[in-house]
Amino acid sequence: MFYRQLAEVSTYVTDHKYQLNDLLRLLCLRALSDLKVEALVFNELDALGTTTVKHFFGFEASDKDGVRPSYKITEKTPFTDSIRDHRTIWIDSLPIWPKEYSNMKSIAVPKQFKTLIVSPVESRGLPIGSLSIYSSAKLAFDEAIVQFIEAISMILASSANIGGNSTSIHAHEIRTLSNNGLGSEETELGLQDYREPLSERQELILKMISEGRTNAAIADVLGYSESLIRQETIRIYAKLGCSGRNEAAQIYIRSRVAGTAGAIKNSA
Repeated sequence: MFYRQLAEVSTYVTDHKYQLNDLLRLLCLRALSDLKVEALVFNELDALGTTTVKHFFGFEASDKDGVRPSYKITEKTPFTDSIRDHRTIWIDSLPIWPKEYSNMKSIAVPKQFKTLIVSPVESRGLPIGSLSIYSSAKLAFDEAIVQFIEAISMILASSANIGGNSTSIHAHEIRTLSNNGLGSEETELGLQDYREPLSERQELILKMISEGRTNAAIADVLGYSESLIRQETIRIYAKLGCSGRNEAAQIYIRSRVAGTAGAIKNSA
């Protein structure tokens, strides 16, 4: 349903050097325009477990005093719930907040906004923030839209420089703690270290990418459309937390050398 928009965003992030605000502008004015989206906000999760507005287009969330709000990850907000529970939050009652988020009444939401969709943004399976999408239309919940927004969040996480060193250090600390202190900053991640495993088809496509084949060549060999291969490469980049073909190929080759490639097989 949204393949054209995803392809456009994917092409843009592949061919351009950009700031995250520029990507939010593209998403708002082009990819999400059919949903009457007028504003996007990225809330970044820092190493102390606090979410803060870092990038936005069309609307800067603030309280009644004009202060940009920050929330601890333990607080009850759409932005923290999305990150903490790994789920998309859908609110279609704006500018009135639902009862479960009555504490959000201090946030001044422009009256033209009717729907808020908040999607978690993750890199290599670790939460780094949330993407808030404000629409002037009252949108009924739609699973296809949710999947589209989640795909956009994957592209945003894998292609944009979000988080910086602080997030990367925090991610390493989480991996180290989960391994009972046995982790090492010098350790290379194998494919089995990523939370979302690749499907069998994605693993095969990744193998062909590592062989230097183009999307068109892969499509010809596997008998799929080039568009489908392009979308699968986007999903592969998102799951591996990498920014392009070269980095994805390097991850695959390292995992093969380590004998771990079989761990990524999973049903689609």
